[in-house]
Amino acid sequence: MDEIIIRCAKRFNEIPFAHRAPNHDGHCRFIHGHNWSVEVVFESAADDANGFVVDFGKMDFIKKYLDEFDHALVLAVDDPAAAALQAAEKSLGFKFMKLILVESTSSEGLAKHFYEKFSAAISKSQDLSARGARVNRVRVFEDGKNSAVYLER
Repeated sequence: MDEIIIRCAKRFNEIPFAHRAPNHDGHCRFIHGHNWSVEVVFESAADDANGFVVDFGKMDFIKKYLDEFDHALVLAVDDPAAAALQAAEKSLGFKFMKLILVESTSSEGLAKHFYEKFSAAISKSQDLSARGARVNRVRVFEDGKNSAVYLER
């Protein structure tokens, strides 16, 4: 008999930040912004005493992490623009941007990034991990028109 899985989702809407795809042959190679949304799907084989897979009210660590992206410039760690912009700030003697470096700035790369961050945080919670609660998938929405999903099998 198959294991019964209970799932729930929490969506964080309208997170404005900029990114670029430096190897793109079109306009995406330029710095541009979107109003991103991030949906996190949780799952467990057992709910808690309240019937919850996770207590949405205790997922503040996700909102706090995503708040760091608000009005940020998100670049790939290997993007040559990152070093140049950091040098420009140093030369000017003041900060003019909030720079976040990730492995990949594509919607797919951001979905993977958030999945890994949130999965690690959930696994550290003894209550959640004892019931087998985990992140099932993360979907990243780029202005609501496009999205990418990351999940592990």
